[in-house]
Amino acid sequence: MTRGNVPFDVGGKQYVLRLTTNKIVAWEEAEDEGLFETLSRLEEKPDAKGVFRTIRGLFRLLLEGEFTEDEAGDLMDELGQKRAGELLGAAVRAAFPEATEKTENPKRPLEKA
Repeated sequence: MTRGNVPFDVGGKQYVLRLTTNKIVAWEEAEDEGLFETLSRLEEKPDAKGVFRTIRGLFRLLLEGEFTEDEAGDLMDELGQKRAGELLGAAVRAAFPEATEKTENPKRPLEKA
């Protein structure tokens, strides 16, 4: 398995979520906000306006392959919101395994021993 890959099935078809450096940069350029700022905002205000749009956008960005916003949303509907969120979290943790081994805050760089 490639580093950061989080495979999942929907309707008997295999999909993969993967967070990469290029995807982080694409998010920052499109949203004018750092990825970890976005994740913190979602955690702090899960009921704020625009949360579902943001989560769907993240889900689409992390999906390997070409998907529309609607297709990403349809996959999320099939999974259920809770499972889709779990998969997003797993993709972030898989992209930064060294951070999650030592801290629950991957937005802060780790000090070298």
